[in-house]
Amino acid sequence: MPASGAASASGAPSPAGPGGLIRAGRIGDGALGGGWVQCAGVSLDWFAIFDDCVVLIEVKSTRPSEPVRLAGDNVAKVLEGVLGKAVQQLNKSAALVRNRHPAVTAVPADRPLFGLVVTMEPFHTVNTPFTANYLPTCDIEYRICSALELEHLVTVSDVSLGRLIRDHLTDPEKTGWSVRSALSGHARGQNAVLDAAWATYPWKDQPATTSHGPPAASEANA
Repeated sequence: MPASGAASASGAPSPAGPGGLIRAGRIGDGALGGGWVQCAGVSLDWFAIFDDCVVLIEVKSTRPSEPVRLAGDNVAKVLEGVLGKAVQQLNKSAALVRNRHPAVTAVPADRPLFGLVVTMEPFHTVNTPFTANYLPTCDIEYRICSALELEHLVTVSDVSLGRLIRDHLTDPEKTGWSVRSALSGHARGQNAVLDAAWATYPWKDQPATTSHGPPAASEANA
């Protein structure tokens, strides 16, 4: 893979420095370039590069089904089916980094590796030791979190996201704690991605309504 694996705001490749993102793709023969990483047999969504660590991020468009929500008799099989592959992907990708596979040479190997499995909706208690036993053993410290938790995580403003994740995942007293709990006590700002998305809506500058009743006659005939 080219050393300039991460994409800048303009879409052009830029060096994967602290806080950079390297987009990883399903493996083939060689690198696609432009921020995509390829190597045989493994897929991963993102490598997030920080001074303190590298975070491997795998995204799964899934939500808790009824057996999971009700803790049914087959909950172990269901959880392994929807989340087990994500853990295996973390393991395989971590091994590629540690073994300095040519496809991931843009990912530094001189700092700790951690993992996040991001789901569409929260899987409550999935990180607790009891529930985690339903999933494959992971070679790196990781957490399963929802997209909403990740959206909040990136708003922390008084410490780098890499250090926040590192400190949270290596604290023995917080084994099994959710990512959301890492936010406690930290200053937070706006989510720049969500703000940019909101700015594209035509109604963003309209005043907020104070009533949800039917429109006035003048508005209805406008």
